[in-house]
Amino acid sequence: MRIWIAGPIAWDSVLYVNQLPSTGGFTHAKKHHERPGGQALNIAVALNESGFDVGLCGYVGNDSYGEELTKFIKSKLSKVEIKKLPNPTPHVVVIVDANGERTMVGMEKSYFAEISLNLAEIEAKDIVVWPIWRDAFAVDLNAVRAKGCRTIVGLGALNSELLADIAIGSAWELPEKFVPEEHLSKFERIIITNNKDGAIDHSKHGSIQMPAETRNVVDTTGAGDAFLCGIIKGLVENLSNKASMEIASKWSALAISVESSIPPKWN
Repeated sequence: MRIWIAGPIAWDSVLYVNQLPSTGGFTHAKKHHERPGGQALNIAVALNESGFDVGLCGYVGNDSYGEELTKFIKSKLSKVEIKKLPNPTPHVVVIVDANGERTMVGMEKSYFAEISLNLAEIEAKDIVVWPIWRDAFAVDLNAVRAKGCRTIVGLGALNSELLADIAIGSAWELPEKFVPEEHLSKFERIIITNNKDGAIDHSKHGSIQMPAETRNVVDTTGAGDAFLCGIIKGLVENLSNKASMEIASKWSALAISVESSIPPKWN
């Protein structure tokens, strides 16, 4: 079984500050890091380092960031479908305050419509994941479902008529007046993360509320990606919904305790 992750690959410029300045204000960063990031890359590398067979599909731009990311990805993963576009590589400024909470600003236009899977590489037993959903992915989603693959999509897919096994994402991605029962005919599980308030897993069997684990928060970048890694691990290993949520919560807690965009490997 291989897990395919399709979506954002980015370069993160991370600033650690005591607090965000008010409008018109100024602050000095205590330190700053330049590092690989982007949801698809983060999830793929974390899963691969945790012993899973992973493929990554995305794009980089025609610039130095794209070159650095390509080298990094090839050093970590053997199965990659990375397009090189004549555009800037996605670049994100991440500001982390003294409480470890992060604020992000994207600097470049996204070209997710250019991402496409190599369907010949994908087999029926595989799992295909789009952590951020765009309607341009619908053709590939339907194709891999027809093969028999299990699929995971971002919460942006809730507004579509598409079918997938799991829809997952942050609470801010939910449509207005969200009623889980109205969407459970399309998705077996709808999982919503909400920072310190933990996460909730809706299915036809009911809802599972999972509180966030208490940890020393260093950097919340990648916490949601780590949570999704846990859900994927549960799916691969045919664990119960509750067990997969417990793993996801623990993996997310591990992620916020380190300075990294990429979640630590599962131990």
